[in-house]
Amino acid sequence: MTYMQPHTVLSEAADWCARITANPLSDEETETLKTWLTRDPEHARAFRRAMGIWDSFSEEAVPPELDTMRHDALATFRRAKAQRKAMMQRVVRPLMAVAASVALVCGGLFSYSAYMSAQGDTYLTKPAERRIVVLADGSKVTLDADSAIRVHFKADSREIWLEKGRASFEVASNPMRPFSVDVDNRKIVATGTEFSVEKLNTQLRVVLYEGHVAIVAPEKSSRKTAPKVEVTLDPGQSYSLRAGGAQPDVYATDENDKGDWRNGILMFQNEPIADAVERVNRYASRPVRLEHVNRNLRISGIYKAGDVSAFMDGVSVVHGLRASTTQDEYILSAR
Repeated sequence: MTYMQPHTVLSEAADWCARITANPLSDEETETLKTWLTRDPEHARAFRRAMGIWDSFSEEAVPPELDTMRHDALATFRRAKAQRKAMMQRVVRPLMAVAASVALVCGGLFSYSAYMSAQGDTYLTKPAERRIVVLADGSKVTLDADSAIRVHFKADSREIWLEKGRASFEVASNPMRPFSVDVDNRKIVATGTEFSVEKLNTQLRVVLYEGHVAIVAPEKSSRKTAPKVEVTLDPGQSYSLRAGGAQPDVYATDENDKGDWRNGILMFQNEPIADAVERVNRYASRPVRLEHVNRNLRISGIYKAGDVSAFMDGVSVVHGLRASTTQDEYILSAR
């Protein structure tokens, strides 16, 4: 049977960790800690358990992707390590080893809990939420609303999977460690560049802002499936692959592909209404639904992300559609 320490004991141990990380203990605090450690064998057991956590945790073991909002936690982690010797010298000799361990454990536990949501491979955003994630190599990812990516870094490669939505990538250059984004059955490969990838219900879209990317597609044969470079993009070019389409389109980047979505602007220029609605719905508290409307109807306009009412008004007036609302959704329908 595994012994489970009372939550209160672990909470007190964690509290001591936080106090030691924040500042070296005073003489009075050191005596208080000594009293706490000797009061109950389970207190020392809690610290031994924490020491075990530290043994499996180091700065290099910080999860390979850091959300920009968590940099303060990483700074605290490093600061705790740098102060280890000073803290050891401040503690009375009988507690020197314990206090040093506590200081280390504290840094480890603080970082571990602070990065808990970054553990694993998935980063996502909720509807109407945009997010910037800084990866371990210095690359930056901007996630559009209602989007998700999976990240896996290896010694010789940096791999991303776009599960849904849209993301832009500012890739830290490292030619010996290719950076790739997989979506559906395509792989976008870059070594140092800026581009965005979007997954729609009926379309895959890649927009290159700087540098170069190669888009790799599977080549099917009777014997095997081998990858091939389908196209290489230059700055200012976009790639579009429609579901069921025989060939992708490569074209000069449209105004609505300039990346304004990263600043909360949705720009449509001769865009199929179904694609526009899918993008609008990433920011909508209630989704927009098309009812008896030609999904290939082309629309144009500039809207603030999340302002669904303005989108409904603009599209309905220009294209003669009927706009209505229910408690659960917005509806655009043919008159």
